[in-house]
Amino acid sequence: MITHIIAIINDVTERKRAEQQLALLNGCVSNLSDIVMIVEADPINEPGPRIVFVNTAFERFTGCTSAETLGRSPRFLAGEKTDHRLMAQIHEAMVERQPIRGEVVHYEKEGAGFWFNVDIIPIFDPVGQCTHFSCIGRDITKAKKTEQQLLWKTAFFEAQVYSAHDGTLVVDGEGRKILQNERMNDLWKVPRQVADDPDDGPERAWVINQVKNPRQFAEKVAFLYAHPDEVSRDELELIDGRFFDRYSAPVRDRDGNYYGRIWTFRDTTERKRIELALLERARELDQTNEYVTKPVVLEELTAVLTRRPEGDTCRRIRETVDRRK
Repeated sequence: MITHIIAIINDVTERKRAEQQLALLNGCVSNLSDIVMIVEADPINEPGPRIVFVNTAFERFTGCTSAETLGRSPRFLAGEKTDHRLMAQIHEAMVERQPIRGEVVHYEKEGAGFWFNVDIIPIFDPVGQCTHFSCIGRDITKAKKTEQQLLWKTAFFEAQVYSAHDGTLVVDGEGRKILQNERMNDLWKVPRQVADDPDDGPERAWVINQVKNPRQFAEKVAFLYAHPDEVSRDELELIDGRFFDRYSAPVRDRDGNYYGRIWTFRDTTERKRIELALLERARELDQTNEYVTKPVVLEELTAVLTRRPEGDTCRRIRETVDRRK
């Protein structure tokens, strides 16, 4: 016969709360869009460090299930384009129990490479012993491809600028020089210390002192910087007798964001001299024609041509006189 019952009751509220928090944390980490991988702190060298946890994003990116991954070293993710210098730095940081960040190429199961921005953080127990490392990776493949395309376009643009016959200067919205070719320095005879100064101010002052109308030059530059959408083309006359064609336009991307202004300068001195010579010749011809068409002169020329009609010169003069009558 049972005469007594002894009941032992333990308060497990804190344990249940901890379990709930752990489940919540596990659910959040598992469903992050970023890759999360936890590895043991020891051993660091092969065959370690061993992977003890991966989230769903890891499985999605790599094509490897957690069953295929747990217990392996993260080294199996490396491949041809993985930066082995960075991997050596990561190894050293883990040995020193230090956090580290880097951009690394990892490979999925079928061999495709992905760029990841990786943060590796040591995890310490209550007594200060490093037990694990948390590795969080964000996919930056699209950004890296865009960056590489931008680098290619920049290299192509710079190659064009540096090989151009025109002097070229690109200035950002804050008045800092972004790009300037050597032709620009040659045309304006810019001293090296001025050309190397990232501030556009000293170079602008140097240039202004070389033009015949410095006030007009300065006002036009100020106007264009104050009106970012303006496109301008004009002619500059320099004190030393040279002439430059100046062109300026805003630099914007496809979305219309303003990045600065481009200036190009072309030496048109020879063309200008030809134009002026042609104008002078035209004036001389006009004066000659005006003289020839005077009535008295026409009568005298007619008389001469009547007496001496031979020769190409006489024939051309006769034709001119006939047209002017």
